[in-house]
Amino acid sequence: MSLLQIVVIAVAFIVAGFAKGAIGMGMPPIAIGLLSFALPLESAIAIMVLPTMFTNIWQAIYGGGFVVLMRRFAPMAFTAMAAIVLAAVPFLPYMQSLEMNRHELVQALGIMFLFIIGMLAVVLAWQGAYHITNLASSVAAIAPTMAGVWLGQHARRRLSPETFRKAFIFGMFAVGLHMSRGLL
Repeated sequence: MSLLQIVVIAVAFIVAGFAKGAIGMGMPPIAIGLLSFALPLESAIAIMVLPTMFTNIWQAIYGGGFVVLMRRFAPMAFTAMAAIVLAAVPFLPYMQSLEMNRHELVQALGIMFLFIIGMLAVVLAWQGAYHITNLASSVAAIAPTMAGVWLGQHARRRLSPETFRKAFIFGMFAVGLHMSRGLL
């Protein structure tokens, strides 16, 4: 792996981690989008899985309401796991419509994404997308990702609920634009 690829991986995960910490989502499309400038898409996706799982575990337990939120969203999480094998589950607008406070919303998204990315990891492993370089890069990407998450969480605490809501909606819009770019 070249020095440029290592730098791109570190920067991609700091930026993606910041988004994850601030608004609770957007890490995979941001990381994959930035990684795709220096790595093949299959490698970018495989590298993204472990840092995403790690941040989702952190996001799911950070905040204190894990058991209550887990009970509340378990049926949806298991349904999402089953559906991810066939297609994406459009639950972000639904989650936003529940009018939870910003910390509960981010934590609930962590729970949901943990199950979804877990199933993605299983499918990628089944398809043979992991090799030693991707696995080592994925493990190494955890540190810059968590630095970004930490910065994003501090930014979220400083935002008013209204500013957070606007940032969340803008974040969903930006993620949607980024994802639709691939369709053009």
